[in-house]
Amino acid sequence: QNADGVNAPESGVIVKYNQATGQWLDAGNAAATNGNANPKDWSALVPFDLPDHDVFSFDANSLLPIDTFDHVGTINFNLVVNPVSGLVYVTNTESPNHIRFEGPGEHGGSTVQGHLSESRITVLYPSFPGDSINPAVPAGDADPQHLNQHIDYSLLHTDENTTTSATIDSYKPHSLATPLQLVVNSAGDTVYMAAYGSAKVGVFNASDIEDPNFESNFDPTTESANYIDTGGGPGGLALDENNNRLYVLTRFGNQVEVIDLTSNATTGVHPLHNPEPQHVIDGRPILYDANLTSGNGETSCASCHIFADMDHLAWNLGNPDGSETTNTQPQQVFIPTGNQTTFHPMKGPMTTQTLRGMATHGSQHWRGDKVDGFFGLDDCPGGDAPVNTHPAACSEEFGFLNFIEAFEGLVGKHGTITVSEMEVFRDFTLDILLPPNPHQPLDNTFSAGAASGPNLFFNGITDTVATCEGCHRLDPSDGFFGTGGGKTFEGTPQQMKVAHMRNVYQKVGMFRQAGDQVRGYGYLHDGSIDTVKNFLALGPFSTSNFAENQLEQYSMEFPTDLAPIVGQQSTLTASNAAVAGPRIDLMIQRAGTNYNSLMLGGNVPECDLIVKGSIGGEERGAVRLASGQFRTDTDEFFSDAQIRTLANSEGPLTYTCVPPGSGERMGIDRDEDGERDALDNCPAVANSDQADTDNNGVGDACESAEIDTDGDGIPDATDNCILISNPDQTPSVTNPTCGAACVSVVCGPEFCFNPGP
Repeated sequence: QNADGVNAPESGVIVKYNQATGQWLDAGNAAATNGNANPKDWSALVPFDLPDHDVFSFDANSLLPIDTFDHVGTINFNLVVNPVSGLVYVTNTESPNHIRFEGPGEHGGSTVQGHLSESRITVLYPSFPGDSINPAVPAGDADPQHLNQHIDYSLLHTDENTTTSATIDSYKPHSLATPLQLVVNSAGDTVYMAAYGSAKVGVFNASDIEDPNFESNFDPTTESANYIDTGGGPGGLALDENNNRLYVLTRFGNQVEVIDLTSNATTGVHPLHNPEPQHVIDGRPILYDANLTSGNGETSCASCHIFADMDHLAWNLGNPDGSETTNTQPQQVFIPTGNQTTFHPMKGPMTTQTLRGMATHGSQHWRGDKVDGFFGLDDCPGGDAPVNTHPAACSEEFGFLNFIEAFEGLVGKHGTITVSEMEVFRDFTLDILLPPNPHQPLDNTFSAGAASGPNLFFNGITDTVATCEGCHRLDPSDGFFGTGGGKTFEGTPQQMKVAHMRNVYQKVGMFRQAGDQVRGYGYLHDGSIDTVKNFLALGPFSTSNFAENQLEQYSMEFPTDLAPIVGQQSTLTASNAAVAGPRIDLMIQRAGTNYNSLMLGGNVPECDLIVKGSIGGEERGAVRLASGQFRTDTDEFFSDAQIRTLANSEGPLTYTCVPPGSGERMGIDRDEDGERDALDNCPAVANSDQADTDNNGVGDACESAEIDTDGDGIPDATDNCILISNPDQTPSVTNPTCGAACVSVVCGPEFCFNPGP
């Protein structure tokens, strides 16, 4: 029951393997903290094994396997080999999805609030270069090191205790979220790690990372003094030991920052060209920034929605302290057995859904239960739709805004982000698309195994009520790829929103048979159905074995907002025309074939085709026009044959099928100002006027205050000290090419230079 005494709907249960006892156990009695008392053994109902193989080593010459490393982490991001010890470090997060419930944890006695993931570096001990490196850890073992062990997860902001909240907030300066790239210095004694969600680079002694007693000996509250502050979203690192510099790619600002490792100070910022619209730039941090969105600095929305996708887990995120809400979700197909008009807050296990492609599929969550929430109730139309018609979906924008409650109930922030921040987050997220289906043939047909799938899907009465398409609507012109945004009843205790089908192929790996499985979750809202074929064999369906096989394969090749050719690439050289030519022919054919996609603007080409190469030693680009000709960035026009001939005389040409509408930008007009790249005096910054006041061949836009690192009003191109504000530009007596402001501090020569080209 919830706190109001209303019985929860029957649901599945998440179990975790206990390696010590060999049992599959649930979370236990909810009366204990984190629900770990008196767990129940469900081993008799789990007929398979989940070995959790995470990292593999191979002989580089024979490709024969050497080691398999288990239990490295839930989400493994990156790895590096220590050049001295030979040990391998893997950045990862560990997800405690066996713990139940969101919210304050009062009535249920358990919550994952603020504890959705733990940031770690796991040390792998390979079979070579020797087993004597650390006798405490045998070769082949994995030793995870939790980087944020200073956090007390039992402290919750929802305690409404100001002292507790202050304690939780005090964790942030020492926390590292979303650990990505690692680099190790040549001496093997220092490790640098990009913490994408913390605007920091973690700096560690390798001896600490390799210490089997790490969690006893490493104190983040003191060791964090070595961490390096950066711009938001540090994701890539390059170590330059000769110059004692660390280069950091920070994605939120889309720039490279230069770190002086003597002082850990940022000594230079180099912006990269960024074609993204401002709402995408503004919204990205809200997905990833744990300092902005969490309480303890370790968790963000991206902890589960990994790079806006899935963690491939199920979570029981019901809220026993919550009350029932109203269900205005329309029925996809009218069922005379009744329409559930409420949502119980204890929904049971649900697999994590992707944040990609949500803009056209109705309200959010498996049940569509975000029709009711923080911002009120969505009065969705179409609740009384007749049999086999498609009701209008609920508002995706409204449903997404109602996610705002998760920042406190799940991510652990004290309160929520602001309404304006949530609106920015909505605009960013609803622009994210799913990729092309990698299993669908590139000519936008279907493989032999799925050839009958479309006919069965649209016309075969496989359900006792409707066709497959009757529930799983496929209408690209309306943006529907497997659902119309309504709910249906399939004999389960809760009515669920009909699921889209664009990422069915990502869920393969649970086969419900004895032996090792790849994954512990399959299909349906809770992942309890192992395969699509077995789903089609359930009670509501009447399908033959042939139909089940065809429909399963068709599901694996289900279309998305982007045609399968998008992203394909081929490089033509003077000697490989026999191999590259047919692929280029296919690209040209698909670029001339229209595809209906609401998100891409309606009836559009399957892709825009661009070509990049070098002509006369200069980088050049071209884009294919509807006429079949190619327009170059020098405003010349070539036929297909003429372009291909250039591969013989000028060098390799790379053809790419880019998303519809992006061909001109990616091919010939990077800044979209109407001036072709080769003729543009500032191709990275829009300047249709081509103003060049000093007549030096570089447009004023490229020399403007937009690139002014120290903010003193002097563009970097003419500033004699680009790191320290010095509007007077007083030169140094000892080095006139440098500003006095630069010479008076420890500053490398790359930051003061002769003005001019």
